Amino acid sequence: MILKIYIRGRLRIFRSFKDYFAALLKPGCCVYQPITLTLLGNGVDPICDGTDIDFTVYTEMDLSPYGGDANTPITSNQDIIDAFADLGITVSIGDCPDIVITAGYYGEETTVQLLPLLPMLAMVGDVEPVCVDGDIDFVNYNAIDLTPFGGGIEAVASEQDIIDAFDAEGLTIVIIDCVVYITAGDDRGQTELQFSLTS
Repeated sequence: MILKIYIRGRLRIFRSFKDYFAALLKPGCCVYQPITLTLLGNGVDPICDGTDIDFTVYTEMDLSPYGGDANTPITSNQDIIDAFADLGITVSIGDCPDIVITAGYYGEETTVQLLPLLPMLAMVGDVEPVCVDGDIDFVNYNAIDLTPFGGGIEAVASEQDIIDAFDAEGLTIVIIDCVVYITAGDDRGQTELQFSLTS
């Protein structure tokens, strides 16, 4: 008789129940190995405020790699624990940034992206999509319209050009996954950044 049994997410084959139960008695056979998670921020603002996550800056987390919502609201450690629990995953939280999965997850993901409450500008193009595979398409677009921010039409050939153009208007930005986040300065209530192709 051959037994095929999944243990800790991996297929194990046993010749008999006797072999199976013998394996269960071995130290460490079926103990869940905790996974320490790495928290990712926006690259600008610190994730931790002392021993706690700074929930005044980071108000959402992306749980899509774990089968959850890409924009899961968070205001406390308990929100994080509850959000994972809704997915059948148990986590424990220590001093920031210490978050450990203690049960329920057998995948390979080891990061959690935290999302800031920041003014955000969607990339808008004339015809073609501005973003291709998460990157700005500088082949079809080589200019941005900063008129709503007090500037003009600015030539751009890289993300750094965009950052520099905003900086000239007194705005500090960071570009993450083809979205502009304004981290300092007056966004003037704008929600879009217009791209164009100039000859």
